[in-house]
Amino acid sequence: MPDPARSEDPAARDYPVLRKWYFCANEGALRGDNFKLLRAAIQSCLRHTDLQPHCLYVGGKAPALRVMRDLGVTVIRHAPSLEPWLRPAYGPDYETFAGHWLRIDIPRIETEDDHVLYTDIDVLFRPLPALIDGPELLAVAPERWRTRAEPFNSGVMLMHLPGLRAVDDAFRAAIRARLQGDFTWPTHDQASFNAFFRGRTDPLPLSMNWKPYWGRNDAAHIVHFHGPKPRMAAKLAAGEARGLDAGQARLHGLAPAAYRHYGALFRAELREPAGQRPARSTRIRPRSEVPPPGAADRLATSVGARRAWAGDIARAVLGRLRETRPQRGS
Repeated sequence: MPDPARSEDPAARDYPVLRKWYFCANEGALRGDNFKLLRAAIQSCLRHTDLQPHCLYVGGKAPALRVMRDLGVTVIRHAPSLEPWLRPAYGPDYETFAGHWLRIDIPRIETEDDHVLYTDIDVLFRPLPALIDGPELLAVAPERWRTRAEPFNSGVMLMHLPGLRAVDDAFRAAIRARLQGDFTWPTHDQASFNAFFRGRTDPLPLSMNWKPYWGRNDAAHIVHFHGPKPRMAAKLAAGEARGLDAGQARLHGLAPAAYRHYGALFRAELREPAGQRPARSTRIRPRSEVPPPGAADRLATSVGARRAWAGDIARAVLGRLRETRPQRGS
């Protein structure tokens, strides 16, 4: 299927505008390196898009709340509606992980718009596309391998709220059953999203959830630091691998040059205030109006998938070779 994020369809002016970006946070997200990630996400959103940032927050008073409000973020204090089941499932770790489950409640909280964009806090926004196809329920991108639609990554989701409200009761029932059964983490709510929506999602362009370990992509619209965050990536680039997670180091080894590039973008977003907001909008083409792919589209999709597969395999091989080199500090 052609990437709708690259479409310049003149009819896009008649489609509804994507107006709101939602993210979720607890107290831990408003401290230290986590808040640096969040602030870079907010400032990049303000610099490169016209989206209105909305934060669902669970926790107590924190100086960062004022910082966010001063930046123009709408802060909505909200406890997870599934708290009665989450507390016994997590036990003493509930406060640490409660923020993960706030996004379940977005379809209940947002009552003005049919579509919203959700992301985790570890993203950087770049200019968004003029047009993107709306989903029936969720539009999502792959987790690790670009050519594998499942499992999907729930760190960036285009949400169709009327559709999600229609399945809300069933989704919550499935989550409650999981929490009351053999519940484990760190998969948290992403495992529930994948289990319930398996085979029911629509594709989100890879450029809307681009991972640094896929390599540098100057056409990316949202960069997602899935894996090593900028501070860890800088340590790994300096050869300071001692005590760091081996899986994170392996992901960094897939594309160290891309991590350097995106790390520099991250630091630039932190340094520079957003300034005047751009006058550009992203419009949502309803799923019912998305044309079926033609022969040329199917060929382009097939060729693109083969190139992505070859690129991912090549990076994996090079990453393994880098692992065999001696590291400073190891």
